[in-house]
Formats: sequence, C-alpha cells, structure tokens
Amino acid sequence: MARFTPPTNKSSQVEEPKPAHKEISKKHLARVEREARQRMWLLGGLIAVGLAVIGFIGYGLLDQFVLKNTKPVAIVNGEKIKAEDLVKRTKYVRSQMGKQYEQYYQYYLMFAGDNTFASQIETYLTQLQTQLSPDYAATITENVLDRMMEEILISQKAEEMGITVTEDEVDIALQDAFGYFPNGTPAPTATATEFVTPTFNPAVLELVTATPTKLPPTATATLEFTETPLPTATATATVNSALPTATQLPTATPMTAEGYATTVAEYLAPGAAYGFSEEDFRYMYRIQLLEIKLAAKITEDLKPVEEQVWARHILVANEATAKELYAELQAGADFAQLAQINSLDTSNASKGGDLGWFGRGTMVEPFEIAAFALKPGEISEPVQTDFGWHIIQCIDHADRALTETEFNNYKQKVYTDWLDEQKAAVQYEKLDHWKSVVPLEPGVPALQ
Repeated sequence: MARFTPPTNKSSQVEEPKPAHKEISKKHLARVEREARQRMWLLGGLIAVGLAVIGFIGYGLLDQFVLKNTKPVAIVNGEKIKAEDLVKRTKYVRSQMGKQYEQYYQYYLMFAGDNTFASQIETYLTQLQTQLSPDYAATITENVLDRMMEEILISQKAEEMGITVTEDEVDIALQDAFGYFPNGTPAPTATATEFVTPTFNPAVLELVTATPTKLPPTATATLEFTETPLPTATATATVNSALPTATQLPTATPMTAEGYATTVAEYLAPGAAYGFSEEDFRYMYRIQLLEIKLAAKITEDLKPVEEQVWARHILVANEATAKELYAELQAGADFAQLAQINSLDTSNASKGGDLGWFGRGTMVEPFEIAAFALKPGEISEPVQTDFGWHIIQCIDHADRALTETEFNNYKQKVYTDWLDEQKAAVQYEKLDHWKSVVPLEPGVPALQ
C-alpha cells in the first residue's frame, strides 16, 4: 500500500537567512577617523622629540668642538678676540714657561753641590710648578687675555696716529733677539750718564736732624711700608747674575742664516705643537715695536724733571696713638726720635722715618695726597691707609731733575696712565666666555 505523502506547504518552510551588509554608523566612522588621527599625532610627536634630542646632542657637540672656539672672549673697540686665539696664545705661554722650567732644572743639577745657589734655583722651580698647576690656570689665561686686549688697542691707536712697523723692522728685531747679525755685530753705543746735583731748600737743614742713635729693639710688631708684588702669569725669576760662570770659552762662531733659522724653529717648537706659528710670533714682535714707537710719541714732550716730595713719616696701628704722637709733635717733640721709637715701618724707622724723595704714583693714594699737599716743614694730621695710621712731615717739595733711569720710569708711568685712559674711553670688554676655555696644558714637563 502506498504510503501517503502529505502535500508540502511552501509557506511553512523556514529558509536560511542570507548574510546582510552591516550598516556602519556615522558615529562609528568618526571614532575610527579620530583614532587614526591620534595615532598620526602620536607618531609625529615621537619623531619630533627624537629629532629634538638628536639636534640637542648635535648642537652640544657642535658648540663644544666648533662654536665654542669661535665665540668672542673680549671686544676692544668693536674688534673681537676669539676663544681659539686665546687658547692658542695661552698654550704658547705655558709651553715657554715649561721650557724655562727645564732650563732651571739643568741649572739646579749643575749647582746641586752649592746649597746657596741650589736653594735659589729650587725656589724658582717651585714658583713655576705653582704657576703651571691647574689652580693657577685661570690666572695665566686672564693675564694673557689682558695682554691680547692691550695689543689690539695699541694697534688701533698706532694706526690712528699714523705709526707703522715694516716687515724689515720685525726681521731686524728678531735677529737681534736671537743674536744673529748678518751685517756684523753692532758696536755698543756709549751714552752719557746724567748726574743730578741736589739742591736744598735752606729750611731743610733746620728740619733734618742728625740720625739718632739706634735704640734697643722693642716688642713693637714690625710692619713694612712696602707693597708686596703679586704673582704674574709669567715666571718672574731670572737667572741670578751672581752665579759663578764657567771658564772663559773661545769666542763663539758668528751665527749663520741656517743656524738662525734652526734656532728660531727650536724656540717655537713647544708652541708649534699647539698651533702657535711663526707668524703669530712675528705679530707679537710687531706689536712690541709699535708700542715702543707709540710710547715715544706720547712722551716726546716730557722733560727730565718731575714734581717730587721729600718726606718722612711715623706709622702706628691705631688712630688714638697717632693723635697722641701728633700732639707731642705740635708741642715741639723731635720727629726723628718719635719715628725711631714708635714707627712700625721698620724699613725706615731707624732713619727717623725718612722716605727720601718720591714722585706721584709711588705711594698709596691717601698717603700721596696728604704728602703732596704739605709745604716744607708742615706736619699732617693722622692719615689712614691700609697699612695703618701715618703722621707725615714734608721736608722739601720741588721740581727735581731726574736721572736717566728715573726719567725712563717716569715716561713709562705717563705712557701707562695714557693707555689706561684709552681703555676707559673705548669699548674695552672682557666677556665671561673666556672662563670656559681655560687650558690646563701643557703642564710641568716630565723630567728624567
């Protein structure tokens, strides 16, 4: 029997749903775009930070090795001194100090058996060791910079006055300095020595009493009325002329052109290792010659006569003591005897406080002003300086003829004062950048 198959109802059949396209909302699209932009911004920021770090490091290296050396360390009337030139000159100066140290060490070995001379030379060696130490490096560098600034000012002022130096003049100066005389050794020129006959105000004989007999020493503290020189960047020690000399040797053969060239090269060799060339050396000599001519021009109208004061003084520690002694002098006490008994200036107390003749610029300013304001015979009221309290008596005050040495010193002072005035009248600026380029080399040479 056939099985009954019910009829199929198409409407009751369930069809599998077809996948439909997902509808993307505007809100969702905006969020996607926003996240994409944020990722781009983040990536851009990271790149910018990376570039900034690289740039910072690069600039630091550039500044350290390039820009730092080209930055100015000083400006003189618009003309700049670069750091690299200061470093080069300073290293040259230090190298010459090292060479001087080697020379003194050789002297030390030569005179090791003589305690007196060996001790003196050992002192010079110690001074040079100190000056070449790192602690003293800034002082050397600043002194070198001061001189370089002066050189520019000298060059500028010489040009204004039409003062020049030729290359031939530089050649001759260098040859003379190294003992090379291609045209024969010049004969020494004799110069007349000027003798000054002192003249006295008649009143002086009444003021100056016989030097009193030296009294026994007292417990009074000693105080020298002298200024202690400060150390300079270059070694101040020189070979003592009293050192014994070797047996007289035959006259040396005159230096040849080749020998001169070799000598100059050997002298410059220590500095050449630090970039200091022969042209740099010639520049220094050119400036020296310019300065000689400039100083001669500035002082050409000076006469070998200077206003001076002959004075004596009593130096004490406090104002109360000074006033007591001043009162005694006003009552008629002898100045020389009071000075011998009371003055703390042991360099002249035994001579009644006599300082001799001196010109302006010799004493500290308060003392000088008081001394030059006095007439012969007058005694000042107590005057305070850094040394203490002074009572000053003017013995004489006059325009005095100067010896050749005194006149040269006088001209040097006038020129120095003029140069200081020029520094004050122009842009003369030392920049702090010099402190960041102070070289520490070369140091004390290693000796075997």
